[in-house]
Amino acid sequence: MCQTFVRISETKTKYGKTYQYLKLVSGYRYKTGKVRQKVISLGRVDLIKGKLDKLIKQLRKYSLSKFALPNEVKADTISMWGPVLLARALWEKIGMDNILDRLKEEGKRTGGQNKYQEIKLDGRRVFMFFCPDKK
Repeated sequence: MCQTFVRISETKTKYGKTYQYLKLVSGYRYKTGKVRQKVISLGRVDLIKGKLDKLIKQLRKYSLSKFALPNEVKADTISMWGPVLLARALWEKIGMDNILDRLKEEGKRTGGQNKYQEIKLDGRRVFMFFCPDKK
């Protein structure tokens, strides 16, 4: 079985400058059990930083996972979650559930003059409103 990974190695020149190299390493075992590695140097990190995209684009067709570059992703429809999340946060911040519960209890004490309609979604109250009885 072969395991492949990326390694960064550092070397120092005799003048004290340090360089980093990007390497592709494949580890495997001989039949005798000894561990060996095949190493492919991809180059100095500072020189190849912008040039790896083409290599990655070519390699991804052999991957079991599907990868997409940012310019390949398109949004056909956009969900409007911003206003919904804002409304929910404001609802909780001002304690609207408590206010509506208190109004509901007051309606019960006054002989049910107001009928309340409560709508729930996934067990959470979405909104509640009252309708005065018609006389």
